[in-house]
Amino acid sequence: MSTKSKVLKAIKELGHKVSIADVAAKTGLPLHLTSIELNKIALETKAVMEVSNRGQLVYKFFPDLDSIYRLVGIRKIVMETLQAAYEAAFFLLRMSFGVLLVVSFVTIAVVFTVALIIILCGMDASDGEADLDLQDGLDFEFFDFEALGMFFGWSIFTGGETPESYCGYRIDQPDRGFFSNCFSFLFGDGDPNRDLEEEQYKLTAEMIRRNGGAVTAEQLAPYLVSSKANDSSILPVLVRFNGNPEVSQKGTIVYTFPELQVTATGPSSVAALYEMPAFLKEKDWIFTKVPTERLHWVFFFAGANLCGAYALNQHLAWFQPLIPFADQVHAIMAYAVFFMGFPILRELYNLVRNAIIDVRNRMRESSAKALYAPQNQLKIAEAQQFAFQMVNVAAQPMVYTTSQDILGQDTDGLGARIDQQLAAQQNSNQ
Repeated sequence: MSTKSKVLKAIKELGHKVSIADVAAKTGLPLHLTSIELNKIALETKAVMEVSNRGQLVYKFFPDLDSIYRLVGIRKIVMETLQAAYEAAFFLLRMSFGVLLVVSFVTIAVVFTVALIIILCGMDASDGEADLDLQDGLDFEFFDFEALGMFFGWSIFTGGETPESYCGYRIDQPDRGFFSNCFSFLFGDGDPNRDLEEEQYKLTAEMIRRNGGAVTAEQLAPYLVSSKANDSSILPVLVRFNGNPEVSQKGTIVYTFPELQVTATGPSSVAALYEMPAFLKEKDWIFTKVPTERLHWVFFFAGANLCGAYALNQHLAWFQPLIPFADQVHAIMAYAVFFMGFPILRELYNLVRNAIIDVRNRMRESSAKALYAPQNQLKIAEAQQFAFQMVNVAAQPMVYTTSQDILGQDTDGLGARIDQQLAAQQNSNQ
């Protein structure tokens, strides 16, 4: 029987209202393992946790625990199935755009080939008359094949930058294939700043530690996603790192984070290995991370497909065998225009987004430079009055360690402290 099954059985036998000690005594499992399993089951079944006036924790489960847990299991299976289906569907979607491009190109090529054969056969007829009802003579110049050469010369990298260093990206990813490259050509490769909030907390925490756990809003501003040091942007930092606002004698608001000033690696080890940037910098949106040389076939098929679809649409009226397929020809034309036009519109949208990102980056850079202003230096100096000494726990004597037997650690004072706590507890009970 698994650990979770043992705990579930104990919960039912104990009347669905249990403590960690109750379940541990019933199952014989270690207390820490019992606590972990109870917390997992309570989270999955939405159990109620109650705390007595003396701080003891009690878990209260619903009587129909089996059905609730069974429903949770079914929901988990359904979610995992949906997640797998979503990933498969998204993969097929990525492939479909390239597949449709190739199918469209092949369809156009087949139509051109059939049309050419019919025309040539008609011209070889003995009576010199074609079987086709041509209007205003024959004009077979569908498009200029030499114009396709320009599609091999396109470059999304400008300003003399190489694909390996464009916009700060190092593009060394393996070739994912033609169909994936088609998707990247159409829709790009996602948000380059998807981890920006995580980077914000990483930088703010390190900046707080380097300033003794006491900082001002002006010091936080260069590292905030919003690029503004107001209550709505600083509050998440306070909540995440358990900070508190303090007011100096001169009225300066100082944010203190005492719990960030505890280290086991040494106060200068992180600072020596990690060089902080002056401000949080967002990355620009780029057209695609796929190098240009891997997009040549995409350019060729996209350009040839657009020219061919345009030719079919223009000659639809005089080439009667195509008239019943007019809707399909129009659909091919629409897809060809979409495949060429959407990336252009996306790149124009990227220019707008990058302009907004540039404004935010400049605001953070201005905030970083403003720290050297006299009034801000005075505020920073006031904040240092609230600074904490970095506590290096590795350099302090330990009163308890799991590497030694508990009986051999009384000389460090642990036994005396336990006796004091037990005596205080007995006095309070009396």
